[in-house]
Amino acid sequence: MKIEAIPFEDLSTPVLIEVLSWRNHPEIRKWMYTSEEITREDHLRYVKSLPDRNDCKYWLIKQDGVEIGVCSLTRINTTHRYSLGGLYAKPEGAPKGSGYRVLKELCKLAFHQLDLNLIRLEALESNLKAREFYERFGFHQEGILRDFVLRENQFESVVSYSLRKSEYEDL
Repeated sequence: MKIEAIPFEDLSTPVLIEVLSWRNHPEIRKWMYTSEEITREDHLRYVKSLPDRNDCKYWLIKQDGVEIGVCSLTRINTTHRYSLGGLYAKPEGAPKGSGYRVLKELCKLAFHQLDLNLIRLEALESNLKAREFYERFGFHQEGILRDFVLRENQFESVVSYSLRKSEYEDL
């Protein structure tokens, strides 16, 4: 099985629009801090800004040439060598196990390509599926950010996780 990570800035406009449709899919969007749909113009403008930024990276993940998901590293801190990670599998038609492969690729990118020491992940407290997935993968719960996000006029807490490079290499 061949896994590829393609930077967003190397994707064609039609592929970027497909990725946007995944992000705007109700099953993905409902777990994001901002549950509103992102416009095509805002998405393309954001991707266009990525080559000039050092604080974030986004990748499309392919398995054997087939798109299976997206991962990102944001708030990259090269001094202290940590970042906040994010990921989702393609909402429809991704092979079983795609989320695991996307997260594994995210760790490889962070720890081996960018030489980070720590990845943080966050999940809405109500997103039990993501929280259990992160823990099964090997991430450690760090804490709860109480009433951290305001979504649809209600505050929701966020659970924070981390994984160190040494822990990843022991998995």
